[in-house]
Amino acid sequence: MAMTANSTREALTCFWRRNRETFVPLTSDEWDRYAGISPSVRGQLVKRGLVSASNAKFGRLTVYDITEAGRTFLGDMA
Repeated sequence: MAMTANSTREALTCFWRRNRETFVPLTSDEWDRYAGISPSVRGQLVKRGLVSASNAKFGRLTVYDITEAGRTFLGDMA
């Protein structure tokens, strides 16, 4: 299923923390809990270069971080 601009924006907005005015990394569980982002959607966003994925040091969770391309897609939120 192709992602729309709105669904992409919604997925990436989860990284933004308004109270700290910054972007924060999310684990796969956190991202799923905040916005119901499925593994296939996460994969699409990684493929498009909007987020990066790395393995957590402890446990088997993947840690996702928004990339510069993802920030550009969202525009200036700060």
